[in-house]
Amino acid sequence: MSESKQVLRTRKIIVDAFLKLRQTHSFDDISVTDICEQAMIARATFYKYYEDKYHLIKTIVQDYKERVFDKVLSSFTYTTPKELYLKIAEICLDFMNERQEFWAVYLKTGISDRVCMMILQMVNDYIEDLLEALEDKVEYLVPVSMLSKFFTGGFAYLGIHYMEEVKKYTKQEILGYLEKMLDVSAFAKAK
Repeated sequence: MSESKQVLRTRKIIVDAFLKLRQTHSFDDISVTDICEQAMIARATFYKYYEDKYHLIKTIVQDYKERVFDKVLSSFTYTTPKELYLKIAEICLDFMNERQEFWAVYLKTGISDRVCMMILQMVNDYIEDLLEALEDKVEYLVPVSMLSKFFTGGFAYLGIHYMEEVKKYTKQEILGYLEKMLDVSAFAKAK
């Protein structure tokens, strides 16, 4: 059963308030009270939907994953981890290009270690699930859990580097470099 329009509207107000605060404040400096004041809602309303600000950020990331990654990847067919990695890299670079101002704020104000680790774990879990879906088509030469951590670390560092050096490389150049660096035989062989 889908959520009511009122629930969706209230959640959007809370998310928008948080994102507006993030433009000028570090994550650690934002409190639930700040979010509620910005959203003009009672604290009880916030807690009706979120356990705390960490749950809020986790929900934001999960929503993005469902709206963008799941949508794009559901129609994308891949037969190797390399193809999957390159497609996810392309989606990430597009997301960063479309929201450069948003990411510039994160680079300037920082992100807490707890939030960073939470996001990395969510990305890792997602990539691990995608790789496991290929197990009937390929034989991995390294454990899927290790491969997913390798991919996750690569995405994280690539994203930071890309945002810091926005004018240095184009999306196509980065994807070309990634393709050259990824030797499919290093990850899996066809069954």
